[in-house]
Amino acid sequence: AGRLDTLPERFVAMDDVVAKELAEVEWHGDLAAIEERVSRYAAFSERINAQLSTRVMANYNEFVQGMQQVQAVETELTLINVLVKNGRRKLQERDRGLVQGSMRVTRQHKKAQRLKSLLQTLSEFQGVVQLHAQLGECLGRDSYCEA
Repeated sequence: AGRLDTLPERFVAMDDVVAKELAEVEWHGDLAAIEERVSRYAAFSERINAQLSTRVMANYNEFVQGMQQVQAVETELTLINVLVKNGRRKLQERDRGLVQGSMRVTRQHKKAQRLKSLLQTLSEFQGVVQLHAQLGECLGRDSYCEA
């Protein structure tokens, strides 16, 4: 008889139990009946508390293991967060290094192209200077035909 199914329905429902109890109390001065009802409900309460305590203690180890697992997952997530942040930072450093290296290679390539262009222009000038020197030499020898 100490089971929850012996409780009146109003205690299991989610309604306002106190209001229902007060509505059902007969105020004819029968204090003994009221005290008997209070003691009966107190016994129900004690049995319910005992069952809850038993259930809590029966599941305590699982609860502790669950909390330990939650803490372990939290620790792992913190570590993963740190690793991700470090990875991002290193990737940004590498990215900056690649950009700087690429820009240096591009500058060197452009410089090499400019130098090749300048070398070609200087070669053309050298050819003109050689022609001018030959022309001057020919004119100095009065060899107008060779000039």
